[in-house]
Amino acid sequence: LETVKAIKNVQDKTGQNKIYFAHVGGDIDSLDRLTEFALKNGASGIMYSPFVNGLDVIRRYKGEVPIITHNNLTYAMCAHPLAGISFKLMAKTQRLIGADMMICPAPDRSFYVMDKETHRSNVEACVQESSIKKMLPGLSGSQNPETLYQQYAFLGHDNFAICPGAAVYEHPLGIEAGARSFVEAVEAINASIPLLEYAKEHPALRESLQYFKKNKI
Repeated sequence: LETVKAIKNVQDKTGQNKIYFAHVGGDIDSLDRLTEFALKNGASGIMYSPFVNGLDVIRRYKGEVPIITHNNLTYAMCAHPLAGISFKLMAKTQRLIGADMMICPAPDRSFYVMDKETHRSNVEACVQESSIKKMLPGLSGSQNPETLYQQYAFLGHDNFAICPGAAVYEHPLGIEAGARSFVEAVEAINASIPLLEYAKEHPALRESLQYFKKNKI
């Protein structure tokens, strides 16, 4: 409830709509009750863990509420090249069933579970044109404004979201500056300005680049 109140305050302050996804988990008998509780109390969407609770949980609620899938346990099933299921196939399956966004670990930061080309194929499995509705890949794993900029250059498009943690709540100028630093990175991309150049006149971005690069977060 406090999170919902904070989101409303930010919406009133900025005039921009915000979405709050509640992470719902538990045994099969609890999922409906917890989902209904979250939506009744102001959640805009739900995040499920389909490889913990079953893929059918996505199908059950698709179209009724925005759904993010979190890939808990995924790499226990696909890390070895001679066994398991590829992450690309898992991504396609979640897209087919109706997820709107999928948390997708990105390489080179806190996750070392794939190379860059595998990462590219995972993202493309979410967004490539087909008869199936696209699913937004949410890139995670200690992402910061610099990696946002790098992801855009590597993937060659902006059909992805960044899911930051420490780069927002551990920003040396505070949480608001942490969030602003990502907005400024997007502004630099849209203006085709190198990130370091744009950071010279934008303190939140400048502090983020200095602090998180130094601390390797």
